[in-house]
Amino acid sequence: MFRPSFYAVILGACLLALVPISVTAQGCYLPVGGPGCYWLPGGVSLSTGYFGHRTGADICFSASNQPAGSVKELRQQFDLQGIALDVVAPVIGWAPFGVTVGGGYSFCFNEPSRETIQLVGSSSMTRDWRAEPQAGNLYAALTMAFHPALTGMVGIKYDNFQSNFVSPGSGFGAALGTLDTAAMSLNAVTPYLGLVYGNVPSPLGLNIQVGVIGFPVVLGWVDYRETVAATLNVGGSNVSGFPASNNIGQGYFMDAFADVSLTAVSGIQLGAYVKYNTMNAESEINVGERNGNIPMVMYKFEFQKRSWGVGGRMSVFF
Repeated sequence: MFRPSFYAVILGACLLALVPISVTAQGCYLPVGGPGCYWLPGGVSLSTGYFGHRTGADICFSASNQPAGSVKELRQQFDLQGIALDVVAPVIGWAPFGVTVGGGYSFCFNEPSRETIQLVGSSSMTRDWRAEPQAGNLYAALTMAFHPALTGMVGIKYDNFQSNFVSPGSGFGAALGTLDTAAMSLNAVTPYLGLVYGNVPSPLGLNIQVGVIGFPVVLGWVDYRETVAATLNVGGSNVSGFPASNNIGQGYFMDAFADVSLTAVSGIQLGAYVKYNTMNAESEINVGERNGNIPMVMYKFEFQKRSWGVGGRMSVFF
């Protein structure tokens, strides 16, 4: 689990002290974890909290059977932490069914990123960048109450994760790498299934819920581009960068959460949550497919994003 910095802990504590806002209505579930599934006829939900994980982002390209001296593996790894803000609202509801939509944005902190390039037949090269990540999501779900304490759901979720890499610590041969650049963008559009279990809510009682959503496939596309003034050897040829773009059709994702809430006064509910989410995306990418100056070499792309989160909410029903 990520060990947050002193300032991150203070910021997270302040956010919890403010008890961030969340509003609920029947048949709702917030995929990133937070508001519960027992809603009144209407409402709008806001929740926020701190998230973090050591080496929470891992981007890797690997290839086999390459000529000596060429890139066998290229990897960027950095910690993830920041503040998440999420909103959710019901669109329609008719017992035992409900339809809800929502979305969120993650204000990620800038973090050092360690890049490692393993060359065939030689030792690895490393350098540090400053990663500037950001992430967001949108989703819609159909929910169904199987039992007063059990709700199922089927939905579709869009995730965007991107990062610029700036200020490289070296240039793999060129002084300071001042002309080198790197950036990555991943978009995933994935269906999901889920279940949420909780005690039957009472007008003024304590509500406790746990839930999980996920799917064994991640669909979408990825684009990674890195320029290297000192050149890289790809497929036996010296080239000025490493471009990699393709669709994604493999992987998995899972979000799990536990939520506790208490109705403070009529129409207002206070709550807090803890959550964990992970996503793995994979694809085969031919780095020379979109650039005639780069040899046609197939690399396996693997991306993993993980984080723990804690946060608070306040519900206002209408």
